[in-house]
Amino acid sequence: MKPKLPVDLTIRIPSDNQYLSLVMDASQNLAQTMGFDATKTRKIRSAVAEACSNAIEHGNKNDPNKEIFLLFRVDESRLEINITDEGDGFDLDEVKAPSIDNKVKRNDISKRGWGVFMIKKYVDEVHVGSEKNLGLTMVIYLKDQDNKTK
Repeated sequence: MKPKLPVDLTIRIPSDNQYLSLVMDASQNLAQTMGFDATKTRKIRSAVAEACSNAIEHGNKNDPNKEIFLLFRVDESRLEINITDEGDGFDLDEVKAPSIDNKVKRNDISKRGWGVFMIKKYVDEVHVGSEKNLGLTMVIYLKDQDNKTK
């Protein structure tokens, strides 16, 4: 059964990776309830996990006394997810896409450095407030999901 729309859902978690599965499951269940297909639902789940991981590591500097705040805003045509930490913010335009060639040349087998790149590929829009407490917002449209090449 679909919820009466619009709906805002909030989750607040400690800055600790053990809570990632909780927000991943919440985002998956919400996406399924909205009617996103299985592929897009997995992408939403992964994007939320990556954004929260970044908030914990880069925003809150792994400080377990700080928190991550998630706002899921649902309406008939889209899901908007805002993730805010207690850090100083960052400029999305300054985050460079990872280079496969550089990783190969340096024999870098780590999976580090792909987070923002992946988020941009998995959702329809990404916005970042460069100031403290503005967070990262991801927008995923329910319609046209088959037309996206993500």
